[in-house]
Amino acid sequence: MFHISDPLTLKQLREIETITPDRASWKYEPVPHFVIAETLLEQCKFLKLKVKAHAWGVTGKGNARLIGCVDIDNGSAGFSSQEMGVSVGVVQALDLRTAIRIVMGGKVFICSNGMVIGEEVLTKRHTSGLNLSEEIGLALSLFFNERMNTMHDIIAAYKETVLNNSDAARLILNTARQGVIAWSALKKVDALLHDAKMYKDFGEALSLWRIYNTYTQVYKDIPIDKQQQNLRRLMPVINEFNGLSF
Repeated sequence: MFHISDPLTLKQLREIETITPDRASWKYEPVPHFVIAETLLEQCKFLKLKVKAHAWGVTGKGNARLIGCVDIDNGSAGFSSQEMGVSVGVVQALDLRTAIRIVMGGKVFICSNGMVIGEEVLTKRHTSGLNLSEEIGLALSLFFNERMNTMHDIIAAYKETVLNNSDAARLILNTARQGVIAWSALKKVDALLHDAKMYKDFGEALSLWRIYNTYTQVYKDIPIDKQQQNLRRLMPVINEFNGLSF
């Protein structure tokens, strides 16, 4: 879901100081990074979601920002895809820049990075009285009970929708106009889109599936906070351009 280049252990997360910004209001109550990580893993266990792997990273001044990715076993999640796995992404910042955010999505097995299909299922500010365990548990439960089939539908639609060279070029230009990709990165998008490995992994046809996975590869090289922002905005741009609705 996210590309974490220098992952930390849960023990290392526990050693990170929890800061309270000077400008924080009296309602502000920071949630330590390790608490979010351990609570998410506990809720996965409670819901009988088998965790295959998890990775955690920190960025920013004083390690204020947390990025996490938890990979879930497909069978325990009721997801039958042979080429994608289910992942849970986590972002938070103790410097008031970002609330606690949980993102559900899929990860392509043959790629080394990137959230392929996903949606934000929980956003909570750092305030007193927050029952993190209850909020995370409810968000995970609702997603796996109500939204899993949508992932199957999106993957199928992206594979079936094939563009000609002209329409593919217009779509790519539109992503730049919408701010989903930097103009300076378009050459890299074009090069990766026609790379031999992309042909092998996603077929020679210019399908939306191949185009989407090209973007996840490009996003690997941008800052972690931008990865999530861009990926969250990419799918709506693609869907609107092609008249798809999910």
